[in-house]
Amino acid sequence: MSTELPRRQRPTGTRAKICIVASEYNEQYTQALVDNCSEELAAVLPSVRLEVIRVPGAFEIPVTIKSILSRSPEKRPAEPLFRSQVSGIHHSRHP
Repeated sequence: MSTELPRRQRPTGTRAKICIVASEYNEQYTQALVDNCSEELAAVLPSVRLEVIRVPGAFEIPVTIKSILSRSPEKRPAEPLFRSQVSGIHHSRHP
């Protein structure tokens, strides 16, 4: 398996509205995903309007996306293209 990162696209002047819906659950992981995604978007789309919405858990993500898409066309971001969630991570300590 390759460990090389793909080449970054060249910056474009395209204006875009993008919304990231991220869970507060497993925040150390989801915040890292949001931070990296935000940095990449800013590098490729310098004039991006980014909105980050935090929800309690994974179950609220689709409901929130549905709510966002029900906004008037001028107020909503582009159609969702990608959804990622961190699941199945369980931390426990045994004596």
